[in-house]
Formats: sequence, C-alpha cells, structure tokens
Amino acid sequence: MSTRKTSFVLRTCHEDMSSSKGFVWPGLYEVAQAPDWDPNPRCGGGLHGWLYGHGNYEIDHAEYRPLAPSAKWVVVEVETNQIVDLNGKCKFPRGMVCFVGSKGDATDYLILREPRASNDAVIGAQLVKGDEGDAKVGALGVAVAGIRGEATSGDYGVSIAGADGIASAGREGSATAGERGEAKTGDFGTAAAGGRGKAFAGRAGMASVRYDGVATAGELGLAIAGNNSTVNAGNAGTAVAGSSGKASVGEQGTATTGSYGRSKAGVGGTAIAGDKGIAMAGHGGTAVSGHDGTATTGMDGIATARESGQAFAGASSTAIAGSDGLANAGDRSIAITRDGGKANVGEQGIAIAGHSATAGNSGIAIADTEARSGTKGIAITGGGRCMVGAFGTALTRSGKAEAGANGLAVTVTGGIASVGDNGTASVGVGGAASAGNHGAILIRYEDQENRVRTKVGYIGEEGLEPNTLYTLDDNHRFIKV
Repeated sequence: MSTRKTSFVLRTCHEDMSSSKGFVWPGLYEVAQAPDWDPNPRCGGGLHGWLYGHGNYEIDHAEYRPLAPSAKWVVVEVETNQIVDLNGKCKFPRGMVCFVGSKGDATDYLILREPRASNDAVIGAQLVKGDEGDAKVGALGVAVAGIRGEATSGDYGVSIAGADGIASAGREGSATAGERGEAKTGDFGTAAAGGRGKAFAGRAGMASVRYDGVATAGELGLAIAGNNSTVNAGNAGTAVAGSSGKASVGEQGTATTGSYGRSKAGVGGTAIAGDKGIAMAGHGGTAVSGHDGTATTGMDGIATARESGQAFAGASSTAIAGSDGLANAGDRSIAITRDGGKANVGEQGIAIAGHSATAGNSGIAIADTEARSGTKGIAITGGGRCMVGAFGTALTRSGKAEAGANGLAVTVTGGIASVGDNGTASVGVGGAASAGNHGAILIRYEDQENRVRTKVGYIGEEGLEPNTLYTLDDNHRFIKV
C-alpha cells in the first residue's frame, strides 16, 4: 500500500445516493461511516468502491448499477491504511465524499487529484491521445487515439483509433479504427475498421470493415467487409462481403457476398453470393448465387443459381439453375433448370429442364426435348425424346419415347415409341411402335368417318417380330418401317 496518508476511491450510487443494500451515502464533504465494518478481506462489512478508479466493474454491476442513466458517480477520500483490497474492488470503514456528479466529471476529478490513477485503466474515464499515442480506459470509458495510436477500453466502452491504429473494446463495447487499422471488441460488441483494415468482434458482436479488409464476428454475430474482403461470422451469425470477397458464417447463419465473391454458411444457414460468385450452405440451408455462379447446399436445402450457373443440392433438396445452367440434386430431390440447361437428380427425385433432364431410379424426368429416367421412373417431354429404365413410363408429345422391359412408351401424335419385353408401346396417328418379346404395340389411325381408332398388335402373333418398328398401311395393317 502507498505511503500516502489518503487515497481516492471511485464508486457509483443510485440517484438518491443509496446502494442496493439500503445504505445512503451522505452529501458532499461529509463523512460516510460503515455500520457493519469488518476488516477481514472478504466482500461485505464495509463501504466499497474501486481504488484509484481501477478494478473489475462487473463485480459490483448488479449492486451499483453503473449503467443506469440516473446513477451518481462518487469520489471518496479514504485513509490509505484502512483500505482492504478485495481483488477487483476494495472496502473501507469510512471516507469523505469529495465529488458527486456525472461519470465524465467524476473520472476527470479523480485523475486530476490522484496520481496513481494513471498507472492503470480508470473505469468510466474519457481519455484522448494524439498521433502515435496510447489511450487506455476501463469499463464504460471512452478512449481516443490518433494516427498509429492505440485506443483501449473495457467492457461497455468505446475505443476510437486513427489510420494504422488499433482500437480494442471489451464486452458489449465499440471499437473503431481508421484505414489500415484494426478494431477488436469482446462479446456482443461492435468493431469497425476503415479501408484495408481488420475488424474482429466476439460472440454475438458485429464486425465491419471497408474494402480489402477482414471482418470476423463470433457466434450470433454480424460481420461486414468491403470489396476483396474476407468475412467470418460465428454460429447463427450474418456475414456480408463486398465484391470479390469471401463471407463465411456458422450454423444457422446467413452469408452474403458481392460480385466475384464466395459465401459459405453452416448447418441450417443461408448463403448468397453475387455475380460469378459461389454460395455454399450447410444442411437444411439455402444457397443462392448470381450470374455465372455456383450454389451448393447440404441435405434438405435449396440451391439456386442464376443464368449460366450451376446449383447443387443434397438429399431431399431442391436445386434450381438459370439459363444454360446445370442443376444437380441428391436423393429424393427436385432439380430444375431453365432453357439450355441440364437437370440431374438422384434416386426418387424429379428433374425438370428446358433441355435434357435426367432422373435416377424411381424418379421422374420432365423436359422439352429429351428426358431420361431411371428404373421405375417416368420421363415426360413435350415434342422431344423420352427414355426410361425398366418398369418405367415414357410419354412424349410427338417425339420418340423409349421404355425398358415391362414399361409403357406413349407418343401423343406421331412419333416413335419403343419398349422392351412385356412392355406396351403406344403412338398417335402416323407413328411407329416396337416392343420386345411378349409385348404389345398400339397405333392410332382415323377411319373413313375420321373417327380415331386404335390398332393393337401382340408380339409373336400375326407375324409381329420383337424389337421391330411397325406402322400402319392404308388398309390399317401392320407393316415394317
């Protein structure tokens, strides 16, 4: 303990000068006396505060309510040899009230009259330093430093540093640095840096930086970076990056990046990328990418890519790609693509494409020109070509329909329908049909009264051969094509 006879102690009170335990502090220049003084080094049994303004404000946050707008900030002069250190605060039996007022005025009074206050960060202080200077304050304080300086504040504090400087704030604080600077805050804080700077925020915080920077936020946080930047946010957070940047976010979060960027989201998240970007989302998430981009998502998710893009989704998912794009979806999924694209889907899925759709086993492929489906699937096309696996059904408006053994191939008007063994091929007027062993062919025609009728033939009967195309002559008899 110092040899000085008295020391200054900082504390806060309610608006009526009372503490939460009911003790009422006296007025200015009056002496406060503890009614329950106990010199043992444990909390209680005395009057409490922060010696020289130093200490851990969180210890007494609940009791003294230093965040209340109406709180009174008090400076007490105490005999040094009566002060008991409690590791983060102190206690004493009696002291004279030297100052009562606002946070800023109280800390200014303390720093001016207590030389030892400058040895460490003062709670609630407001300190301004010039270029290349260091400003350090405690919780609830404001620290400002110039160019290439360093500003540090405790929990709930505010730190501001100039270009090339470093700004740090504690829990629920705010840190701002100029260009090429670095800003850091604790949990629930806000960090902002200028161009080509770096910003880091703790759990549930927000980090923001301009172009060419790096912004990182913890869980449940929000990170924003400018062009050509890298952004990371924790679980359930939101990460946003400018053009050519990268944005990554944890589970259940949202990642957004600008043109030429790349976004990544965790499980249950949403990733959105700009033009020519790549968006990736975890299980159950949604990934959306801009022009010429690629969107990828995990199981149960939806991936959407714009024109000339590619979209990939996991099992039970939906993948949608723009014009000239390719959409792939996993098992039990739906893949949809626009004009000129391809849609591929796994087993039990549905693939819908402007041109060429492919579905896995037990799937359905629907396309305008050429649709393929796996075993037990259904392929439907308008004016195009249909092909399905065994036990499938192929339907086309006027093109070519093919089905495997035991399948059904149907063309509505004209066209060619082919099936394997035990299958049925049906075509419209003027069409041709073929079937494998034990199959059947059905060809429609118009009679003299323009009534549409169906000619049925069974492979192996009336000279019909397997896997041979037949049509009808003018007398509605089967002839080889």
